[in-house]
Amino acid sequence: MDKKVYRSTGLEFKQEGDQGLVTAVFATLNVIDEDGDVTIPGAFGEQSVKLAAWGHGWDKLPVGRGSIHEEGDKAIFDGQFFLDTESGREHFTTIKHLAELQEWSYGFKILERAEGEHEGRPVRFLKRMKVWEVSPVMVGAGVDTMTVDIKAGKVAVGVHATEMAPEDSAWSRPKLSDFTDQPWEELSAAEKRRIAKHYAWAAAMPPERFEDMKLPHHRPEDGAVVWRGCVGAAGRMMGADIPEGDMPGVRRHLAAHYKQFDREPPWENTRGWTYLDHAEHVLADVQAFVQRSGSLAGHRAKEGRALSAGNRSRLEEVAKAAAALREEIEELLKSSEPESEKALRLFVEFQAIVAGVSRAGAPGK
Repeated sequence: MDKKVYRSTGLEFKQEGDQGLVTAVFATLNVIDEDGDVTIPGAFGEQSVKLAAWGHGWDKLPVGRGSIHEEGDKAIFDGQFFLDTESGREHFTTIKHLAELQEWSYGFKILERAEGEHEGRPVRFLKRMKVWEVSPVMVGAGVDTMTVDIKAGKVAVGVHATEMAPEDSAWSRPKLSDFTDQPWEELSAAEKRRIAKHYAWAAAMPPERFEDMKLPHHRPEDGAVVWRGCVGAAGRMMGADIPEGDMPGVRRHLAAHYKQFDREPPWENTRGWTYLDHAEHVLADVQAFVQRSGSLAGHRAKEGRALSAGNRSRLEEVAKAAAALREEIEELLKSSEPESEKALRLFVEFQAIVAGVSRAGAPGK
C-alpha cells in the first residue's frame, strides 16, 4: 500500500450535537506533489473508504467511515467518526481542537499510471487509484488541502471563490429544472453536492431534498456568483430558519462573495455604501419580508385560521408606510433624472414589491 500525506491550510468548524461528521480535502489534483506525482481528475472518482486511526493505524480498529469524491481540483472526504466507541470520540475531539493544524493522508493502490512531463518537470501521472482509507496524521507535505468542516449535520457551505457574473446580471431563485432534468432522488451524491455549492446552507451534505438548501446566489448554468443573488441571500438570511449555530458560517460564506465584488456585507459595515448599494439591500429586505408575510398567511390559511388582529394591524401599517414611501420616491424621480438605468430598474422592482405588500395587507387576505 502506498501513502500520500497532505498538509492542512485551514479549518472551518461548528458543532450542533454529536453526530461526528467531518469533511476534509485530502488531495489536490493537477499539481506536482512532494513525490513528483500528478494526480489527474478522475483518478479518485467516488469510493467508500474507511476512516483509519491516527497515522494510518492499520493495527487498530477504524475510527469511522465515509466516502470520497472530486470537486473541481480537490479530492474530498466526507465521513463520520464512530462516536459510540472510545477511540472514535477521542479522534473526533482531537481533530476538532487541532483545527487549522490538522493534516490528512490516504492509503492507496495505483491501478493506472503514466510517465510524462508537467510544468517542465518529469512526473508520474496517477490516472486511477483505489483508496483504502483516509487518516489524520501528524506531519504532511502536500498542496492546498484542509479540514473543511467537523460538525453535527446541518451545513453552512464552505467559503469558496468562483467566477463572477457581470454585476448588473439579473437574478431569480433557481429551480431544480435549472440544474438538471432528473428527479432529485435519482441524482448521485456528487451531483447533489455540486448543486448545493450554489447555496449558502443545506440541511445535510449531500442534501436529502432540493428544498433542504437555502440562500442561492450562483447561476445554475455555470456556477458564477451573482451580485444581486448575494444581496438577496443576505436580506433573507435572518428569516430563513437557519440554526443560530450555522449563522457564522453562512455569514463568512456570503461575506467572501461580497468581497469578490469589492463590497462590505451589511452586517460588517454600512458606511461608505453608494445610494444604489443601499437600494439593493432595501429591495432584498422588502422581498424577504413579503416572502415571510406570504408564508405566514399561507400556513394560517391551511390551518383554517386568519391572521391575528395584531399581525393584521402591523401589516396594514407597513403597507401604508410602503405606499407613502413609493409616493416620495415618485416625486423624487419627477424632480430629477434617475442616476442610471440601474436606478430606474430598481425603482420599478420596488414598485412591484410594494404592491405585493399592499395586497398582503388588504382585507380578506
